[in-house]
Amino acid sequence: KIIISISGYFRPVADAGTAVYQCDLNFTFNGVASFGMGTWTYTGPGVAFFTNPNSATASVTVDAYGSYDFTWTEVNGVCSDAASITVNFYQQPIANAGQGGSECDLDFELDATPSVGVGVWTYSGPGTAVFSPSDADPDAVVTVDATGQYTFTWTEDNNGCTDSEDVVVDFNPLPTVSFSGLAATYCIDQTTAVPLTGSPAGGTFSGLGISGNSFVPSIAGVGTIFITYTYTDGNGCTNSQQQTVDVNGL
Repeated sequence: KIIISISGYFRPVADAGTAVYQCDLNFTFNGVASFGMGTWTYTGPGVAFFTNPNSATASVTVDAYGSYDFTWTEVNGVCSDAASITVNFYQQPIANAGQGGSECDLDFELDATPSVGVGVWTYSGPGTAVFSPSDADPDAVVTVDATGQYTFTWTEDNNGCTDSEDVVVDFNPLPTVSFSGLAATYCIDQTTAVPLTGSPAGGTFSGLGISGNSFVPSIAGVGTIFITYTYTDGNGCTNSQQQTVDVNGL
């Protein structure tokens, strides 16, 4: 009498789950265990550390960015099956848009500090902005066509891993400056001061014959004299107006 013992095993059906790109060095598997003992193995540019290499839902940490192939292999007796997924680990950009500022014209030099990936400038504001030499240059010079406050955003994209930062720039108009009180001609013997009125008030007169806010022909001397009124507003923007006056000899 011959007795034959036959052992039967369920054949595993390995399911390694799905993979998405990672913006760091960590990934949690979403595999599904079937029968037998499962084990994770890998190939890639660095070393991988598993929280539990025998768990289909283990977490893994790698020590170098790049593309890794992870294989989930299940063994049940003499029966086995395996499935693989590819996980791409990318470095997360850290956007640094630099400093904003206040301008007295329509140009501003941006100064972002690149990290990883591809960067690009975008904006919002009351006018149109043009970046030179391009909106991909972290140190681009931006020119707007209208004064006001603009927000410039520096966005970096590293294979789908993104980060952005804003800077605010105020483009201020120059103050409108004028002055009055100066006649076209004077004689050199006039010693009486001619009062001048600048607009807006609070500016400074300069030129030959100027004494405070007055013009004295006898001090200026004979010739064509250039008188300038300069004013600086609360934004630190400066503008001036210049007029000429002839001082004639006797």
